[in-house]
Amino acid sequence: MKLFEDSQGFIFAFGFDMNARKPHHSMICWCDPETKEWEATSANQAGWLTVPTTILAPEFVFESRDRAIVAYQPGLCIELRRQGKPFVFTLFTMHAR
Repeated sequence: MKLFEDSQGFIFAFGFDMNARKPHHSMICWCDPETKEWEATSANQAGWLTVPTTILAPEFVFESRDRAIVAYQPGLCIELRRQGKPFVFTLFTMHAR
């Protein structure tokens, strides 16, 4: 699992299901930036998504100038862009062949 906090206060967990409190190799979770709650509700911006058939083990994570979250590992680069409610973040993946 790798944790990363962005400039807006979101904390991201790569490779871990924060609601079940157990490893999940293809899941990305983020907490609400205000309350730091991990459970997604209609009253907060917490959430999660999965990257099918991928084992997430980023070597590094950073925030770009335009506030996108970029996670890199050999063969895979993931970009999370803030979208707003109800989905909060949009996922883009680039796979090496």
